[in-house]
Amino acid sequence: MGKDQDGNDVYLKDIWFDDEEVDAIVASAVKPVQFNAVYIPMFDEAKKIRAKR
Repeated sequence: MGKDQDGNDVYLKDIWFDDEEVDAIVASAVKPVQFNAVYIPMFDEAKKIRAKR
């Protein structure tokens, strides 16, 4: 990715969130109602498209 202030290599793994941090953010931000509002209609539309084939 680049170098730090001391000239050391900095990699994405050095600045990326760990799995626990991602899980905590998702749990606090994405609620079931929001998930269902987005994904249920998407899956329903996909079923309609497949049925037309």
